[in-house]
Amino acid sequence: MDENNNMENEVMQILTQDEVKKMSIVERTLGVFTSPFKVMENVKRYPTIVAPLIVVFILAFIVAVISIKLQPLSRDYISNLSIQRYGVDMMANQQTQAMLNGEIDLQKILITIPSLVMVLLNLLISTLFSWLVIKIFRGTSKFESVLSVMLHADIVFYVGTILSTVVQVLLATPISIFSFAVLMPHGDMTMYIYNLLSVISIFTIWKTLILTIGFKITNDFSKEKSIAIFFINLLIPALLTALITSSTFLFLDAAFSKMK
Repeated sequence: MDENNNMENEVMQILTQDEVKKMSIVERTLGVFTSPFKVMENVKRYPTIVAPLIVVFILAFIVAVISIKLQPLSRDYISNLSIQRYGVDMMANQQTQAMLNGEIDLQKILITIPSLVMVLLNLLISTLFSWLVIKIFRGTSKFESVLSVMLHADIVFYVGTILSTVVQVLLATPISIFSFAVLMPHGDMTMYIYNLLSVISIFTIWKTLILTIGFKITNDFSKEKSIAIFFINLLIPALLTALITSSTFLFLDAAFSKMK
């Protein structure tokens, strides 16, 4: 009798799984904000790549176009910083000034298109990193599944970046108020801690949380493993990015010290 009940339960589970319908890209795009667990359960069964990739590309393109308005602010920030630190305006090139007048035109929009290649490259590198982390924790996800989770998390990140960029334009500041760099009002790009805080924002944390939910569901990870993966995915990329930015100024420090 028990065997028959067990068989019936297994059959019902199979039927229930078969009845799970693939969510549309609109449902996933909205759901990743409102119902991330539900979306990641669907991603586990249907690891879609093309549709979310198109959404990410569209969002990244919007970010690039809006960021044109921030170019004069960024130029002035770096110019003032280089004058204070080295006595030289590293942004003094006339052609650079012409490109950084802040006006949005067709030429500048077309120039932003190749930046989508960097978006794709960054996506692949991030996915490879997360896939390796998952394998270290003995997860079972294939690269395709990890990529799909990453794309859906990137939707949150780029929507947040659009909001952040619009606010920066309205406030006329090159610094995002959503990053933790606001905790260092007297910091600048020459400081490692400041660069680290600049990388970590509300939206990077949100994205990493979505990633963690996805990896937990697609790999059946424990709570402890999920927490570890959260901090690995949040901190290691941030630490490396901050190191690269800070190293640039260390290189310039060495170069200008030899010129004196």
